[in-house]
Amino acid sequence: MTQIKFPQFPQFINIHRFTNVLNSSEIKENLIKGNKDYDFAFINTKLIFSQSQLYSAIYRSLLELNNNNLRTKNIHSEILFCLSPINNIMEALKNFGIQNSTFDFIVIKISDNLEIDYNLNIINGEEIKFEQINNELIKFVDLKKLYKIYKLGTFKEVLNNEDILLINQKIINSIQLRGQ
Repeated sequence: MTQIKFPQFPQFINIHRFTNVLNSSEIKENLIKGNKDYDFAFINTKLIFSQSQLYSAIYRSLLELNNNNLRTKNIHSEILFCLSPINNIMEALKNFGIQNSTFDFIVIKISDNLEIDYNLNIINGEEIKFEQINNELIKFVDLKKLYKIYKLGTFKEVLNNEDILLINQKIINSIQLRGQ
């Protein structure tokens, strides 16, 4: 787990990474029902290119929360919405949220408390240290889908360091500059 805090906001952000999850359909079902035990952002890793992308969406969602301008039901679904380059909430949930067949995902909990006061035993999978994951996120990405969703231009199967930096910057720009 990684815990971060942006100095501009009072909230604490806990980020967990899970792999080999066996109960994605159960988690999704409970999210749809609004079960409070599942009050997290469950993010499919297939479209998470970098930690910067994730942090940009978290930052933007906290900005919306603290300005009383959330477009979704809660801060956790707002993170999924902020990851999206378009203003369609359902499309954002479909693209960035977990599906019944999702086995790898990132779990985010935003709270006002420094202490961890929640239970992740609802997830039947293996937790991986998030600190080690930044360089590995690109291995899990569905690049074709990422190119399509973020309109990144001509698809490249093999990326060099310059491509990676440019793609990352384009994604962050899409997150930060998307209109209201």
